[in-house]
Amino acid sequence: FIVTDATNCLVLTFSRDGTFVRAFGTQYFLPELNQFIAVRGVCVDGDENIVVVDSGRHCIQVLSRDCATVLRTFGTYGSVVGRLIAPTGVCVDSAGNIIVADTCNHRIQQFRADGTFVRAFGSIGSGPAQFNRPSGVCVDGADNIFVTD
Repeated sequence: FIVTDATNCLVLTFSRDGTFVRAFGTQYFLPELNQFIAVRGVCVDGDENIVVVDSGRHCIQVLSRDCATVLRTFGTYGSVVGRLIAPTGVCVDSAGNIIVADTCNHRIQQFRADGTFVRAFGSIGSGPAQFNRPSGVCVDGADNIFVTD
């Protein structure tokens, strides 16, 4: 199991029986990649890497399965497509694309596994394909995207 601890800025891993295994991260004071400001969403990709949303740094970090190494990070503050403002939710589709609930931009963004922007959809509002701070995303077996708003 993988848990994000927003209060302590940690990613925690547990064995299947619930035994604590490891904590990764520290609160952000220096611009190092193993530190978080506001860790939120988490998921696992097809290679069993851990994909973490740092809402406070407006970025996504991909960690090795054992949380020992930051493999890559992408995202920066901004409202143009490809940039993020306080993202919260994340999931990975069957092709390895990382789908992010870009909460304060009121949209969903899709990136390739290497962080390259693919597409965005949604805008602020209450109509079809509009969001008001989407917070969670997931995909089904057919890669349909589901959003909590």
